[in-house]
Amino acid sequence: MERLIGVRSIDEADESRKLENHVVIIGFGVAGRLTASTLQAAGAPFVVLELNADNVRKGKELGLPVYYGDATSEEALGHAHLREARQVVLLMNDQQAAYRVVDMLRRVAPHVPVLMRTRYLAEREGLVRIGARDVVAEEVEGAVEVIARLLRNIEVPRNVIESSIQRIRADTQTSERKQTLPRAQLGDVKALSELKIESVLVREQSQAAGASPVSMQLRSTTGVLVVGLRRGEALLQNPDPKACFEPGDIVYFVGTSAGIRAALPLFDSA
Repeated sequence: MERLIGVRSIDEADESRKLENHVVIIGFGVAGRLTASTLQAAGAPFVVLELNADNVRKGKELGLPVYYGDATSEEALGHAHLREARQVVLLMNDQQAAYRVVDMLRRVAPHVPVLMRTRYLAEREGLVRIGARDVVAEEVEGAVEVIARLLRNIEVPRNVIESSIQRIRADTQTSERKQTLPRAQLGDVKALSELKIESVLVREQSQAAGASPVSMQLRSTTGVLVVGLRRGEALLQNPDPKACFEPGDIVYFVGTSAGIRAALPLFDSA
């Protein structure tokens, strides 16, 4: 294979390493590359079977154990030491070919669990029936991500978003992955559009030097809330409201424009 099309065949995997308790990845598209690089970073042994010669060459360039091999071939699966594998991850883009691969995997090594993806939720039951252990439907994961971002964009509270996602998963497919949501910036939340964040240096001889937010009654008189304080190289988050400011501190607070205008002179020199 190396001479004919410039790629390594799966039979060469026997020569380079002892394969056992490893992961067999089938397919080296985007998902396969991400999976392989993640396993490599984790120090987990794996081997990749791929029929696209360009992808095999790309894997070799990356220094990954990617080989040309047909996963519907019992001989190729033997060279990948399927029977000694810990897990198979099937990431082929050709769904019909994926069905044939699952059938072959079940016949060659029915004890090795198969984790795979499929495009549609409706295909999941059939794949499980013919031997796949765990099937992730792309249309569900794509919908969950879109819905999560949509609800965040229209400022639905986080706990409501999470319960909505849990309901979707309960009705479709479970996930081991914790749902992550992008954190909204203060300026992105329309309901808080009147609030601004500002920073101010505590100067010598200012009213704030040696005083605390509580002793200054900063919140009640100006409406601003101190949310952080930088002292030297250290950033103090949620500082104690009874702790005194020191000259040279940089104070970060949130409030309306009017409140900020009222607070700024308190930190400047008298």
